[in-house]
Amino acid sequence: MRYLSLLITLSCALPLYASKPADRLVAPPPGATLPIALIKTLKPMHLAVGETITARFIQRVPVSTNSYLPHKVEVVGKVVNYGPSSLSILFTELRWKGQTVTR
Repeated sequence: MRYLSLLITLSCALPLYASKPADRLVAPPPGATLPIALIKTLKPMHLAVGETITARFIQRVPVSTNSYLPHKVEVVGKVVNYGPSSLSILFTELRWKGQTVTR
């Protein structure tokens, strides 16, 4: 029974280690959660609608069953709206290794 549970554990874990970075930039699947961190601090008194905002992935993002986008992919967007306690940014572009994908 121990060997069976070890075999099941290894067969589930192997696909995680078999994945590799994507060869080219591709858009993540629709509805994917993108863990990002802003590159610079945003100050409400210095924001303007239409201002370009850049962020980076903070962890890799799966794009298929065997490949992922690495944590250094940049996400570019623009400020859509802001207020005293809210900020809306529309991210429309991914950049990585001189490649760009726009939505």
